[in-house]
Amino acid sequence: MTALDETADQTADPAPSQPTMTRAERQDLARVARMRAKLARDHAAARGAEMLADAERTLSDVFASDDVRWADVVRQVTQAVNEANREVGRVCDELGVPRGFRPSMGAYWIERGENEDPKRRAELRLRVKARVRADVKRAQAVIDTAALVVAENLIADGLTSEAAHGFLEAMPTVPELLPMLGEDEIRAITGKTLTGGAS
Repeated sequence: MTALDETADQTADPAPSQPTMTRAERQDLARVARMRAKLARDHAAARGAEMLADAERTLSDVFASDDVRWADVVRQVTQAVNEANREVGRVCDELGVPRGFRPSMGAYWIERGENEDPKRRAELRLRVKARVRADVKRAQAVIDTAALVVAENLIADGLTSEAAHGFLEAMPTVPELLPMLGEDEIRAITGKTLTGGAS
């Protein structure tokens, strides 16, 4: 071999990498990855359903005044109001105020907060559903991304030519395919700025 031949060998492109796994092994691993991704997506959907059920339970909660957690406080307030009314009645007797015209104090218990209003419950329900839907989709996107990485690695292991490896590396990524919306795009869609003001 001449010196020129040796130089040519040193500058030549390296030989394409050879697969480290058999085709059957890659197919089996890809199948397992898909099964895991599907199971993870199902778990994300189930968790979303649990979150909706928890929110619905919270919206429908009714708190009784005789609940042991605050029954003593309610009893004390009721006693104080009764004593105050007796004192008011005594003064009214001295003043000669007819019983039907006398002032009085009252204590009442509200079993719910703002979720007492059906319209407000409907608004809160819509907000919870939108939030849960977004969270589930975000979780499923993370799962799909992880599954894609596994699939790409398995495919890359089976590629034997530099052209194929180069094509795989040149393929656009997810962020490149779906760039984040900027303020101008958001304003065009919603008619509002990022701070919530009207355009």
